[in-house]
Amino acid sequence: MKHTKEFKQLFIGFIVCFLTVALIDTVLSDCPETWKYGYETGRIVSNLALAYIASFIFYYFVVYRKERKDRLKLNEAIQHRNFLIYHAGLDVYRYLHLSTIEENERGENLFKDLLNVPTSLDDLAKVSKDDINRLCKNSKPDERTGSMFSLGKYSPYKIPENTFREKILDCINRVEVNTQKLLILSSHLEVDHIRILTAILETQLITNKKYTSYDGSLSTFKDLWEWFYLFFDKNRELVMYHNDHIKPMKNGNPRHHYY
Repeated sequence: MKHTKEFKQLFIGFIVCFLTVALIDTVLSDCPETWKYGYETGRIVSNLALAYIASFIFYYFVVYRKERKDRLKLNEAIQHRNFLIYHAGLDVYRYLHLSTIEENERGENLFKDLLNVPTSLDDLAKVSKDDINRLCKNSKPDERTGSMFSLGKYSPYKIPENTFREKILDCINRVEVNTQKLLILSSHLEVDHIRILTAILETQLITNKKYTSYDGSLSTFKDLWEWFYLFFDKNRELVMYHNDHIKPMKNGNPRHHYY
């Protein structure tokens, strides 16, 4: 954003200088002087404008185009890291949601079950504190999730299953790691983006992960519902920030709206 604004200002200066040279060397060159040293003043202004034009052309081809290409690559990396963060964050919500469903009501394929949990922007905007409270209260975190890629009921190939608690902790860890990696690029991020990422790292699900882990007493997450809601709310804010502020890539790649 900052680089684009600066280039626009330089480009406006280029247009002004180009019109100035054209005006002095065509229209005003045949006009009589209206004040002493008017001709000399015109030549000085014209030469300065030509120097600016030459500098701008050099800057555009030697500096700006390379920086622009580097920024496009950097923006792609930021978009990808954003995706990893809120994808893992929404998986926490998905697994929490699935942990409230009776085992015999879940499908044989965990991946399909995850996709059936509504996570569009409209769906996410409607999720309230009461919804998270209800999910945490009815959660059964120590039940097995089922196979991620089940090949069928009678398949001889069985992929090891995890508990919902283990899956949720894995997602929380992925959010933490990817958020820390993205904040390394903080000098290239907007202030609001940094604020959201910092708020995610400061949520209690990340700073107090030991309470989410099994300690023999938390058979449900009902006592941690506020932690889950804050974590979900900040992750939802990141999703909405991404879709509102991350601009399409100038190299023709489509804008990524993941939810």
